Amino acid sequence: MNRTFDSNSWGPSVQAHRTDIKIGGRSVVQEFSRRKDAFYLDDKGLPTCQKLCPPDLVLPTLATRLITVATNPPEHLECRIAAHVPIAAAITDIAFPGTSLGGARLVDITLVDGAGHRRTIHAEAPPQIRSGSPILLALKPVTGQSPTTLGGPGIGSVPDRELASPLVGSSEGLAGGV
Repeated sequence: MNRTFDSNSWGPSVQAHRTDIKIGGRSVVQEFSRRKDAFYLDDKGLPTCQKLCPPDLVLPTLATRLITVATNPPEHLECRIAAHVPIAAAITDIAFPGTSLGGARLVDITLVDGAGHRRTIHAEAPPQIRSGSPILLALKPVTGQSPTTLGGPGIGSVPDRELASPLVGSSEGLAGGV
């Protein structure tokens, strides 16, 4: 199953190729194999290490890894990511390069970044995502709004929501599907 990418969220140069995602013809899976830290990808697929960028910089795509994945309840995932999402950025979509979409379901996914900021998006999640898996975030700049009011269709911040179960280092709870 190949995924399609909305050009309003991802830009015109993003394409799926089996389980890989290509931006400007550059393989995201290959780029992840060469990099340890989070990185941005511009419209042409050129990578830039996030650590070298100003904290408020918003480029179209942020590539990072999942640190932890937890389900609670089954229609909700909470994922800690190994990057800081700029405070003035809205997450418009997500993708999981290197992961098949077979059996994927639409779920609420709360992403907790390195600074502890929480953002929730309703998106497709494959059943086999695990800690250490790559994740791509489509970002759009948001100006004049506080972090608790970031949003758009299907997107929002969940600053006060507490999940009943703690995050764990593995995704064993995902075996029955997402």
